[in-house]
Amino acid sequence: MESSNDAIIVKDLNGIITSWNAGAEKIFGYRESEVIGFSISRLIPSDRLNEEDITVNLSSGKLTDHFETVRLGKGGKPIDVSVTISPVKDGAGKVIGASQVARDITQRKESQEHIQYLAHYDSLTGLPNRTLLADRMKVAIGQAARYSKRLALLFVDLDRFKPVNDTLGHDVGDKLLKAVAKRMQSTVRHTDTISRVGGDEFIIFLSQIEAAEDAARVAEKLIAAISQPYKIKEHELMLTASIGISIYPDNGKEAASLLRNADTSMYSAKEAGKNRYQFYSEDLTSRAVERFSLECDLRDAIGRNEIFVMYQPQIELATRRVIGAEALMRWQHPRRGLVSPASFIPVAEDTGLILSLGERILRESCLQARKWHNCRGFEELRVGVNVSAVQFRQKDFTDVVLRVVEETGLPPHCLELEVTESVVMQGVESVVQKMRILDARGIKMAIDDFGTGYSSLSYLRQFTLNRLKIDQSFIRDLPHNADAEAIVRTIAATGRSLGLRVIAEGIETEAQAKFLQSIECDEGQGYLYAKPMVANDFEAWLTAWKPPAA
Repeated sequence: MESSNDAIIVKDLNGIITSWNAGAEKIFGYRESEVIGFSISRLIPSDRLNEEDITVNLSSGKLTDHFETVRLGKGGKPIDVSVTISPVKDGAGKVIGASQVARDITQRKESQEHIQYLAHYDSLTGLPNRTLLADRMKVAIGQAARYSKRLALLFVDLDRFKPVNDTLGHDVGDKLLKAVAKRMQSTVRHTDTISRVGGDEFIIFLSQIEAAEDAARVAEKLIAAISQPYKIKEHELMLTASIGISIYPDNGKEAASLLRNADTSMYSAKEAGKNRYQFYSEDLTSRAVERFSLECDLRDAIGRNEIFVMYQPQIELATRRVIGAEALMRWQHPRRGLVSPASFIPVAEDTGLILSLGERILRESCLQARKWHNCRGFEELRVGVNVSAVQFRQKDFTDVVLRVVEETGLPPHCLELEVTESVVMQGVESVVQKMRILDARGIKMAIDDFGTGYSSLSYLRQFTLNRLKIDQSFIRDLPHNADAEAIVRTIAATGRSLGLRVIAEGIETEAQAKFLQSIECDEGQGYLYAKPMVANDFEAWLTAWKPPAA
């Protein structure tokens, strides 16, 4: 008894402790002198005193009993124990008491509870996970079907979270997710469930709504709460959210269909401009099916080399001299025909296919420009290659570019990478660092579609840029639209004040070209000069191009 790690306690039929070993002292904290002669009830919580009625049963000859329960240590500390109670008999075989063997199972219980917690809750935010959400949805849907109630599912995806995570690190990203989770919890009712189901994806399950408008009001509150500034370490961060909504039973009578339709609606909200919510409709399903079909075709297209490059010349307006070409990605599908880049590039970005595809287009464009340098008079022709946000955010982006330039033999100053305003305004510190690395090697940078996004002029000054590209939507109404003239004139002046070259896209008439030249816009491209062409046609056009005499 004394060598056992378990507590071995003997009591008489009145519940008075008559024996207490070292194991009992270790587990419960009482010395032998403190418990011998006292009732065993001091070790038992008041709500469990009936467990000791087993002694009466033992006196009637029942077998040993075993159960798990809670006992009180010295100071009232609760201890999880596994208890075995056996009868104690005298020499004549009469039951005179009972012995208890108690084993401390606190650690095991804590481990079980932790495993149970991990199985049902997100370890980062403490929110229910997908498993617990499914359980709660099953119960709620059953009750809603029985009592003709309505439910709502909100699929929440954070906009622009990935750039924060990639540029500032996972520690900042994790703290940001916790802050978002806390704000969402303060927005919904206690009876509703908020679940984190992915990196920056959350699902909110609203129980017993009266009408779809109730879900819309919750979505509006969530969007407003999430969009408030966050202070994480020394960083002030901004986020928005896109939310898809599906209603039970209108948009599905099972959890799987409600989840699928809310997910589809969320993507529709993103496509519509983000920072908004979207209800589910049958039309969204058709679009989702088409998008999935496009994704499958795109994967096949890359393997079959259906995606190719076309080149559109860039002209110096004052001299009409060809100074470069923009490389434009195109997809010729055997059934769909020529697929618009606006359709397949977002799919390539969402699936990550843009990384391998973008590197291939970059390599092909550099090789082609290197070939054009052999044409007399075009030894310094530059090539502009568009870079997506997904590519630019990769940590090894500059390594990829420098490796391609070295392997293709293209002089670095003949490569210009084009990025949009939205790309450079996300994670400014990382953008500046990457631009400086590329600039140090002579590679040029241009801001594409300038004027269509949001740019801070103070930030633009930090970037090592070479060109601003005026979006064609502003050129289209020149030269007879006063608003378009004012915008283009302002952009050209901004470029000059920052020491940048300015190039206009979408020039289709001589009148547009003359106006742009009059406001000292440096360069242009558009159908006035040539449409995008495949490499061989571009080379033939290049050879035949004769700028007018000075």
